[in-house]
Amino acid sequence: GEWLADKLTGETVTLRFDDTCFDAYDRTLAYVYLETDDGESELVNGTSLREGQSIVYEDFSDIKLIDVLRSEEDRARADGVGLWGECQ
Repeated sequence: GEWLADKLTGETVTLRFDDTCFDAYDRTLAYVYLETDDGESELVNGTSLREGQSIVYEDFSDIKLIDVLRSEEDRARADGVGLWGECQ
């Protein structure tokens, strides 16, 4: 959505793939990395989760970064940010 467009418009990203590259709807599944000003790589998927802009979709048994992704979602939920701050 808008959050992702604002974050990535005009930026160069690197995509890294897991064992599953496409979902049942033929959508590309990838980890999105954005180079930061200090030369580090930011896992945009994790940032999205940490800011409560997305949720972990666990329909795949081979997600290599599942623990990282769950941890970021748990932080957002505990902090009540993004969608976790809305009425549930």
